[in-house]
Amino acid sequence: MPLTTFWGYSGQYPGPTFVNNSNQAITVKWQSSLLATHLFPIDHTLNGACTDVPDVRNVVLSTALPRCPIPTVTRTLGSPPGTGRPAWILRSRFIPIPTLNRPPCSGTARFYYLAMSTGLKFAQIGTDQGFTRIPTSQKFLLLAPGERTDVIVDFSTSPGQTITLKNGAQAPFPVGAKDMPEIMQFQVASQISGPPDTSFDPGVHSGCACKGQLRRSVITRCIRLDELMQGGNMIAQLELLHFSDPVTIQPKAGTVEIWRLINTSSNAHPFHAHLAYFNVLDRQPFDVNQYLGTGQLVFTGPAVAPTTAENNSPKNTAIAAAGMVTRIALKFDLPGNASPAPGQSLRYVYHCHILAREDNEMMRPYNLRI
Repeated sequence: MPLTTFWGYSGQYPGPTFVNNSNQAITVKWQSSLLATHLFPIDHTLNGACTDVPDVRNVVLSTALPRCPIPTVTRTLGSPPGTGRPAWILRSRFIPIPTLNRPPCSGTARFYYLAMSTGLKFAQIGTDQGFTRIPTSQKFLLLAPGERTDVIVDFSTSPGQTITLKNGAQAPFPVGAKDMPEIMQFQVASQISGPPDTSFDPGVHSGCACKGQLRRSVITRCIRLDELMQGGNMIAQLELLHFSDPVTIQPKAGTVEIWRLINTSSNAHPFHAHLAYFNVLDRQPFDVNQYLGTGQLVFTGPAVAPTTAENNSPKNTAIAAAGMVTRIALKFDLPGNASPAPGQSLRYVYHCHILAREDNEMMRPYNLRI
């Protein structure tokens, strides 16, 4: 393949990872060497891309996630001859597989419905906000852009086998075609080398505590998710508002709110809120045409409980399913070392985690009141 020009950090992409102890401040100096002319053509009809602002601007986003150590293993990464697909040659029993489905690293809009070709199960031990309360055995894993999961796979029952990690998700999800059926291949050695691996037993516990279920909400909000034509262009919106419209949501720091994500479109939207973590409560189908015509919310079926993974750990990204109301309970906690002044207001955002949508109006600010 020919070389590709890209913009990165210190000659690398994605950007660097800062490894730091909790409650310990660090200082980062950002020095921009970007050119004044953008790498790509700019659509100046988009909100925020007007001609009265510079074409190239710097935005720094850092993500802090609580993590716990996972065991290291012996593995070799390569490709089977003539395939070009990645493969792990495995010589250990427990294999930790951290999975980050975050654009643009994994595509701007791709969902994954993952399964092993032999039916081998995943022991899921972590999600967006860190490790789960207890590991869960999963035969399938559904991941939207922005969602994360940590799983461990026990290959000790599969000596000498070649196992493919399969993908059954449509693109776009859930109404498109299944155009990427294979992700990775695992070639398991005929014999497991070395002493028995006792570093981790996914059948016991993950070894890390996580935040429990959220209770005592102070308010319930309804958040519309729409896709519509505007000025000849397709845009996606939250609350039927532009990003630059006045702020409508101002939660109080330390409180819990319930948000009803009302998805009127035919596409699923991975919903992500900055700062806040949340529990998924349920999803319920509704009459979309009735709602669009009258604003009346009429449910057409019973509420569906969250998935096992969602019910086992707090999240910061979750799927707002097409034609459904997804209820989440959000906790607006500041970091432990934060010391804002009383009465101060801090600006955060919430958005769809599909890149083309969040950059095309499906992002809104909110103010956190101290």
